[in-house]
Amino acid sequence: DGEEQELVVRASLPGGEDGPALDGFLRAPTGRNVVAMAPGSYRLMLSLLVEPASWVRVRVSAPTDPSLVDWEHEQTFVFGGLRGTHWNYTGLEASAVPFDEELALEVTCLDTASWGIGRLLALTLTIESTVASYNKATVIYFRRYVDSY
Repeated sequence: DGEEQELVVRASLPGGEDGPALDGFLRAPTGRNVVAMAPGSYRLMLSLLVEPASWVRVRVSAPTDPSLVDWEHEQTFVFGGLRGTHWNYTGLEASAVPFDEELALEVTCLDTASWGIGRLLALTLTIESTVASYNKATVIYFRRYVDSY
């Protein structure tokens, strides 16, 4: 029961006039994950690092300031084991997928004009499972993109 589980977060951020493009993995859960935001839509792709011993739910926190950065916080992502094995995906939740399949969390940056340069907005992704050692949170911080200070 001391087995660890890691949430894999891949950020897919389109570039534009106001900010650089980014497609890469965040350092969850070991690093301080800070993503610079310019107005537009972004996608965080979520999956698990290893096949779980039991179902894993990932819950999404409510936006800190939805007038600046917003996301669907009623969403719950559910991951199981490898497809084609004993996992019954329809039995738990219709949206459940294998652990290595990516699910998207859409994040929208609405405004940066009123966003203070040093202010961080937190998104918390909480892993919940019947395997107690899996239960933990990954925090991603959004900040205003500024190309020069």
